[in-house]
Amino acid sequence: GSHSVVVSTLAAPQRTAGDTAFAATTTSLNGGDEMTLTLGGTAFSSGATITVAAGNDTPQGMVDSINSADVGLSAYLINTGDASTPYKIVVGGATGADGAFTIAATDAWSGDTTSSGFDFSSTNLQSAVDAALTVDGVSITSSSNTLTDAIPGVTLTLKSVSTSSVSLDINND
Repeated sequence: GSHSVVVSTLAAPQRTAGDTAFAATTTSLNGGDEMTLTLGGTAFSSGATITVAAGNDTPQGMVDSINSADVGLSAYLINTGDASTPYKIVVGGATGADGAFTIAATDAWSGDTTSSGFDFSSTNLQSAVDAALTVDGVSITSSSNTLTDAIPGVTLTLKSVSTSSVSLDINND
């Protein structure tokens, strides 16, 4: 058969950068003390946390703690090229709107979210969104860019948005 497909939005994960940049990947974020990262948003139930162990309270230590927590987030350090404070932490979530998250650093010794000087609240690089498309005039949303149930027997892998319909002709071998 012949099918008409229009892709208006690709599914994407949230990406958030820490608001603070650092001179080195080994800069202490909390005076050597343990830190707690509190997670929230659509992707996490209330009270989900990641612990950054005492002595591991550095940008690299925070990245390692997030990655080893196995909670569906991934983190990495990026060098911005700034001469004095080039390192920023970037955290990404799962693809799709249900992957939206919040993350806040809390000092273990005081429960204070401000004294560590580290925050993820205002530097959202990319929002978590679902793919949106129409197939034969029917609106579809998906948390993935690979759809296996939009057209029976066909796997659609969305690569880019389209402003007009794309014709998909399917024939038997």
